[in-house]
Amino acid sequence: MSKRLGLHTLVVDKPSNIIIAPMDGQLIIQVLVNLLDNAVKHTQPDSSIKLCVRNDKKEVIFEVIDNGAGIAKNIQAKIFDNFVTGSGNYGDTSRGTGLGLAISKSIVEAHGGKITVRNAPSGGAVFTFTIPAGESKNEWCTYN
Repeated sequence: MSKRLGLHTLVVDKPSNIIIAPMDGQLIIQVLVNLLDNAVKHTQPDSSIKLCVRNDKKEVIFEVIDNGAGIAKNIQAKIFDNFVTGSGNYGDTSRGTGLGLAISKSIVEAHGGKITVRNAPSGGAVFTFTIPAGESKNEWCTYN
């Protein structure tokens, strides 16, 4: 993401302990890149973007929070559909094809999770996705 961030500041808030979750790491990285890339595209160049990761024992929760204008209420319910763009138009526009969020939704759901969007009370968008957490078995080494 360093090349895409430009003047944006990325703040990462993660737990100090290791989180175990069964996943295809490359696909989950793609979801994060899609969400972070959207945040970069739809906020001011010098704004801050926050990535939070936490574990509530049953699921791993990822949030990408920006301080942009937020998501218009009329597209929040369909923003994860194919070809929906920030302007509410369909199809290929200068803002992109609108497939990134649909692909992200498919990846998250294939992992047994869910993805949502809401506007933060202070402004900006909050994209949240979850995937089921795995069990920590501490199977690093076995001795006979």
